[in-house]
Amino acid sequence: MSNAKKKPTKKFEKPKIVSLDWEDHWSGGGSWNVEKDHSPLICKAAGIVIYEDRKVIQLSTHVDPASDTHGNIMTILKKCVTKRKNLT
Repeated sequence: MSNAKKKPTKKFEKPKIVSLDWEDHWSGGGSWNVEKDHSPLICKAAGIVIYEDRKVIQLSTHVDPASDTHGNIMTILKKCVTKRKNLT
């Protein structure tokens, strides 16, 4: 039996998971042709909320609470969000 002390682990809080629809920005493929459809792209995402303020929300697909690291972070402007659903 080892007498080594275990490292304390960070307390894992239940993650806040949301689903978002938002209007995304886009640009043409480098051509000089005028696009006929000027509609914004409607995107969907779901993830763990890792940051939120009055202007932006950041979602992550996964988190390691022991090291406080996050993966696949997406930052979305809240003024572009058209639908939000809390999943937890």
